Amino acid sequence: MALELVGEALLSASLELLLDRMASQDVMDFIRVKKLDQGMFNKLKIMLLSANRVLNDAEMKQLTDRDVRKWLNELKDAIYNAEDLVYEINTEAFAIRDPKSIWKPHTVSSSVQTRPFPRLSAATLVEESDIYGRDADKEDIIKLLLSESDEASGGSDRISVISIVDQKLEKIGRQIVQKCKGLPLAIKSLGGLLSSEQDPKYWENILKNDTWNLRECDILPALWMSYYYLPSHLKRCFAYCSIFPKDYELQMKTLILLWMVQDLLQPQETKTPEEVGEEYFKDLISRSFILTNQDGKFTMHDLVNDLAKFVSGQSCLSLDDNCSSVLVSKTRHFSYNGRKSHNIKKNLDLGKNKVLRTLLVSDKIYEVREKYLMHPQELQSLQCLRVLSANAYDYSTEGHLIMKTLLLNGCTALTGLPNSIGNLKHLRYLDLTCSSIEKVPESLCNLQELHTLKLSYCRKLTHLPSNITKLINLRHLNILGTSLREMPPEMSNFKALQTLDEFVIGKDSGSNIKELGKL
Repeated sequence: MALELVGEALLSASLELLLDRMASQDVMDFIRVKKLDQGMFNKLKIMLLSANRVLNDAEMKQLTDRDVRKWLNELKDAIYNAEDLVYEINTEAFAIRDPKSIWKPHTVSSSVQTRPFPRLSAATLVEESDIYGRDADKEDIIKLLLSESDEASGGSDRISVISIVDQKLEKIGRQIVQKCKGLPLAIKSLGGLLSSEQDPKYWENILKNDTWNLRECDILPALWMSYYYLPSHLKRCFAYCSIFPKDYELQMKTLILLWMVQDLLQPQETKTPEEVGEEYFKDLISRSFILTNQDGKFTMHDLVNDLAKFVSGQSCLSLDDNCSSVLVSKTRHFSYNGRKSHNIKKNLDLGKNKVLRTLLVSDKIYEVREKYLMHPQELQSLQCLRVLSANAYDYSTEGHLIMKTLLLNGCTALTGLPNSIGNLKHLRYLDLTCSSIEKVPESLCNLQELHTLKLSYCRKLTHLPSNITKLINLRHLNILGTSLREMPPEMSNFKALQTLDEFVIGKDSGSNIKELGKL
């Protein structure tokens, strides 16, 4: 029996995760202690469940109905607000359980020397040889879909794939190619979708889909269908990619990190979050939403980037020196990829956005000291911030209890961190690469959720905190290029450690390389 061609709406996974968190013990205790109306709370859950039932239909109708698209954007904003509230409740609950987590403001100031972001030339339609991550069956199906396009251009090679799919599929496939108007990107994107099911009825559903008949839509029908039938968790990860500008070279590990800290990866018992993220990344490659060039570098086609921006709506925004867009109050994820901070500062005021979760700033900005993109006091007002690329700021930990990722790499004038860094209990990723820090505070050892600590090329760093092995969830420790004299004792306590790029044995050190054998 043919599989039903059913997609999962972008917001479905977000709603399910929110409902799970609303049922947590912390939230239940909060309602009880604050003497809130349990009935109203239950009504809210019922409303969210009701909305979930119509999401699939609404997601398709948003292409032609502005009112539906407006409703989806408002629902998305409501979900974000509810998520922020749950995070506040969890943070308050943690503070009650751990009174010592109350902290005072400290500021890290640095005059920054920065390094340029990598850039790619304009993305183009890829050739057959550019397809990455396809299995044998998928390659044969895509060759089938491309064969008619080759014939139309005078090619004499006819590819027979009857051993893989029957003649009926071949006939349907050629009709789909005609609807794609010979565009390789459209054909390959649908090839990734069709390869998952070789039942003719499944292919016919694609061929007869109403999306082909859309007239007043800037989205390529084939790309939309390939997106529409993605699982909800992949849709969320794809939409987040709209935070990057066109022609941007994607770094797989960095993107997976961002997905992780925004809770976009579904936990799997047998896999690490990094492995799940890599699986998602390859899935997006299989649909041609992420392309790889001959050098093995990753990027998104301009049309795919446009699709990502369409589905993310106002929640994601990427600007450069040539953009005049204003950061709206509903923007959750923001990146600036220009060279001059004053060009963007005159167009928006980041300090007025209280709900920002991601703030990524290109380290092409050179006049940092004279013209801040935003003042440190404004930065402190971003209470929902989870990801900060702070190499263009004076940074304070004040107000950022839910910070999960802190990127201070390249801050050559940064000589130390405040003890209050230990109060960022949710911090998972800390990058101090190429900074001038001389010491890592002992309070860092309180960060039980920290899984990545990057200290590479911190040339002035001679010692690690004595209690660093208390970071029992640390998976990646990068210390290459430092001036460490020895490793801390009891390295075998790093039970979760996966990456250690260097091991230093001191003359009189109690630590021994044999400790690694216990990991």
